[in-house]
Amino acid sequence: MECKYPMMTEDEAGDFHDVHLHHLQSQGNIYTLSKIIAPSRKDVKDDRKERDVFILASTLNRRSFTLQCRGSSSNTPRIISKEIHFTYIPSGAEIISIDAFRREDLKDYVVGITIIIKSPTSSENATNSGGQFFNIYSDDIPLEDTLAHNCQSLELDFIPYQLSHAPVKGPQGSIVWLLSGSDSQIHPYSYESEGQVYSKIPLSACFPELEEEKDTSLSIVQWLDIIYYETESDMYRLCATGREDGRLKVTRFNLKSSTVEALWIHEAMEDPICSLKFFQSTLHCPTPKILEGFPHSNDTKEWNLAVAYALSEAKVFHDINQNGLEDFETLKNSHNFDVPTSVLIADVNFDGKPEILISTYGQVILCYGKHGSEWVRKKLNLSSRRFPAPILSLDYIDLSGDGIRDLVVMTTKGLHILQLDRTIVMRTLKKRLNSLLEGSCDEVGK
Repeated sequence: MECKYPMMTEDEAGDFHDVHLHHLQSQGNIYTLSKIIAPSRKDVKDDRKERDVFILASTLNRRSFTLQCRGSSSNTPRIISKEIHFTYIPSGAEIISIDAFRREDLKDYVVGITIIIKSPTSSENATNSGGQFFNIYSDDIPLEDTLAHNCQSLELDFIPYQLSHAPVKGPQGSIVWLLSGSDSQIHPYSYESEGQVYSKIPLSACFPELEEEKDTSLSIVQWLDIIYYETESDMYRLCATGREDGRLKVTRFNLKSSTVEALWIHEAMEDPICSLKFFQSTLHCPTPKILEGFPHSNDTKEWNLAVAYALSEAKVFHDINQNGLEDFETLKNSHNFDVPTSVLIADVNFDGKPEILISTYGQVILCYGKHGSEWVRKKLNLSSRRFPAPILSLDYIDLSGDGIRDLVVMTTKGLHILQLDRTIVMRTLKKRLNSLLEGSCDEVGK
């Protein structure tokens, strides 16, 4: 259902304040923030069904920790932090990337961590040989010590970069790891049920559209994003890769016919792509039964792509299925705050339309929204206009389980949890409910 509702006023849009700060003794990087969402469970105290949401973060000095909301007091969530001691990460190793997901078929949780072990420089460290490794941990209890000890370690012959995961045959398909490397390739790892281990598989067996010839001129894939969407007759997969030299590649793969239907490439010479994200112009949410009679739109074919570059202004490529990578606009002044580190798509003012948030090494978060036909800079109200340290990564997730998402900001010195002003949220909710009661769906959108 298209979420057309009265929005907050511009001054109230994205009015966030800090509710928790977890200090880091060492910094992470743009690849060391992840999350796990556990399924709903029954709360024995008040007979409610709740879900567990864990923020998982790592630092370069081998330390990993989780943040989880455990109730609230005075409308402020009570955030609990816990260090997780993952095994097979020896002294002197550095964590490069981390990711996590839940395997629905096996009802367990999987965490992937890539590490680099520096070559020994003295006889004291001679027992630790250098190298790169991909450690995979799994258990049926999320992020406890038992998970941290159930490890499979795979040696790598390349330097790891972004670690991500994606289902192979649509949203309900089996999930594979996707790891970009210094050899300019993307490496998939799949679970073998017979041996109960993960092993590397050919890209042609799962994501043939990501295959590239062994070309030494190709640079490193710094960011990968994958989405699925359905039409009346087919299911499609869009894949976007952004490389260190500014090469952007987008493919459309038909899962029914197993063919690459379209391939687009956009070159930005010597301008590294830092992050990218697919999104739609209108956010869609499940239609409640009480509103099924109202007109609504479920157009899932129109997909846009936000791309952040290290040296130039970020770009928004419009309706890729229709225009390829020919129709784009720049986000003005998005390159004036040092190097961008991540792109986040979030509706921070509850108007049903996405805003583009860009974190920067210059310690600020930029917010862009649609005004008419153009993307313009919007005011994002935060506790402080500038964070105390460079920002590495962002996420937007409902930590407390109250239906309202929180902004997670990872900097080089800490992990910030920012919450929307609940007074504004309640006032907006009342306006929407009154609009539904007073008029038709068309009146609700006025």
